[in-house]
Amino acid sequence: MAGDRLSWAGLLKWSLSYVDGTRPSRSISEEERRWLAEAVERHMMVDVVSRMREIALLMSTPLSVLEALGITPDDIEGLLAELQVHVESIDMANGNRGSTWRNTLLLSN
Repeated sequence: MAGDRLSWAGLLKWSLSYVDGTRPSRSISEEERRWLAEAVERHMMVDVVSRMREIALLMSTPLSVLEALGITPDDIEGLLAELQVHVESIDMANGNRGSTWRNTLLLSN
């Protein structure tokens, strides 16, 4: 589960190796441009509230069920770290002192 996430640092390193200014960059076809736009959108556009609900639902699932699904304690730790990032994100702040987090928990029950 944790391995499903894209390695942004690796992608940046790879991208920079092709545009380091030592040689002219090539132009890309419209098909390549469309593919890249779709790939970036698919991996970057995350419905944070839905994702927090998914994680909250997983956290309310019995450990035996999670283990049967192949979800390891390391995966759970990764999910909790992801949830923490979403909860602490300034972009999720709405002036209601954590109401987004409370609403997510209420909706998951």
